[in-house]
Amino acid sequence: MPVCQRRCSRNSFSNDLQLTLWPRAALQSALEKSAWRLTEPDPRTRRLTRDSKLIAEVHYATPDPWTGRAWLVNFERGYSITIDSEPLQVTCTPARKR
Repeated sequence: MPVCQRRCSRNSFSNDLQLTLWPRAALQSALEKSAWRLTEPDPRTRRLTRDSKLIAEVHYATPDPWTGRAWLVNFERGYSITIDSEPLQVTCTPARKR
């Protein structure tokens, strides 16, 4: 079985994207009254802990997670991912007349 199938699941990938890209306030609200904690020791680092044990850590190349590169390391499952984000270049064409 490939390593990713053993360590990754759709749910864990979705959780990783949420940890990386969701606003801190939304994540902290969701983690209230649990053993999970989210901290940002600096604007380019996010840490997820459970019962004081480091579970995952995210590093950002820029202060804005929606632009640039982000690296997530999931210590509990033993993998890392890199996310490259950039603004979409949208071109609008006028609608044709019928």
